[in-house]
Amino acid sequence: MKPIFVTLYLFIAFTTTLQAKNYYISATGNDTNDGLTTSTPWQSINKVNSFSFAANDYILFRRGDTFYGGIIVKNANLNYDAYGTGAK
Repeated sequence: MKPIFVTLYLFIAFTTTLQAKNYYISATGNDTNDGLTTSTPWQSINKVNSFSFAANDYILFRRGDTFYGGIIVKNANLNYDAYGTGAK
C-alpha cells in the first residue's frame, strides 16, 4: 500500500473507535436495556457502576427523576450531565 492510503486507513480506524457514546439513565428505564437512547435508558446507578465506559463517554440522567446511591468513578475521562426537561 502507498503511505497515503495507510495513513488514511489508520485515521479512519482510530476516529471511528474513539467516538464517545451517550448513556441514558431514567427512573422508568430498565437495566436490561442498552442505555444508548432516550427510548432504551437504564434505570439504576447500580447499572452505571457495573458498566465499563470508554474515555469521554457521557452518562446522562433524566431531569426531574430521583436516583438513589452513589456513583463509583472508575474512569476520570467521563462526562456526567442531564437530558430532557424538568428540575435539575
